[in-house]
Amino acid sequence: MTSLTLKKDDEEIEGSITPSIKRSFSSLRPDEDSGLGWDRNKNSPFMLSCSRLAALKMDDVTKPQSSMWSPHEIKGQERNIVQKRLFINQESMSGTKRPLKDACTPVFKKTRSSNITSGENIADAKVSVIDAVDRLSGEPGLIANGTRSYCLPTVPGKHRDLTSISYHTMAALVRGNYSDDIGKVTIIDCRYPYEYNGGHIKGAVNIYLREGIRKLLSLPRDQSAHKNHIIVFHCEFSSERGPKMYRFLRSEDRELHKENYPQLSYPEVYLLDGGYKAFFESYKELCEPDKYTPMLNNDNAEDLRHFRAASKSSATKMKRHQSRQALRF
Repeated sequence: MTSLTLKKDDEEIEGSITPSIKRSFSSLRPDEDSGLGWDRNKNSPFMLSCSRLAALKMDDVTKPQSSMWSPHEIKGQERNIVQKRLFINQESMSGTKRPLKDACTPVFKKTRSSNITSGENIADAKVSVIDAVDRLSGEPGLIANGTRSYCLPTVPGKHRDLTSISYHTMAALVRGNYSDDIGKVTIIDCRYPYEYNGGHIKGAVNIYLREGIRKLLSLPRDQSAHKNHIIVFHCEFSSERGPKMYRFLRSEDRELHKENYPQLSYPEVYLLDGGYKAFFESYKELCEPDKYTPMLNNDNAEDLRHFRAASKSSATKMKRHQSRQALRF
């Protein structure tokens, strides 16, 4: 392979380009993304790139002389040429050979170092996420952040994607039988207010709109005081409203911690299997008042229309908000 001698003058270098090199470059096509021009003007970026490439010994060019060069490859070779020139200049001044890395300017060194560090961090993050996914999928008994097992015994409910507990476990929870393992319990009743006021589980709070879930997620939490803060969702039968709010909480919680997967504010969440109706029929004494108001009843027909419309409006607002957020990115 022919070896070209390095010269100081770009015009002399341009004149030393062999016909085969010119043919290789002349077959290039325009590439708007590369930033390199296509015209053959002597001072154009394209021709300057050709002349700079010719300054290298052909043995140093990793691609065969007869092959096609893309504009992106020209940029990469051009960067290598700059490093070689710096190295040769320093070598000629000092009379001794210095490693190529010393020829880099401090800014270039910093950029290379930061890029490597950034790449390593990204790789570590990917490995961490993959490990978390494998751990959560391989061990179904772990809570949603993969740090430990569930505190309460679970049952296979109607919703296989959600973790359910029986009304017997719920009764034991209300009585404080799990206080040694659980720091705080939040029971979320997703029924409409007239149902909640007509009888609910002791200590339960009424949240039937999605805004209430977002407010819950925005509240500051004392991690040390409530290490095992659990949430239990339910509605009348735990068929529709309770499961939907459970999924919404998990979705919003994941979104809030998307940069730190699988971290969550509330990793241990349950659904009361059978809902309030099943619990009331067996543990009426743990309800206040000890009554049960069905969603569908003649006395509350107007309330039903009102709260159902409010619930649908809330869901629509959330979907629009999520759509706007998606468009922003």
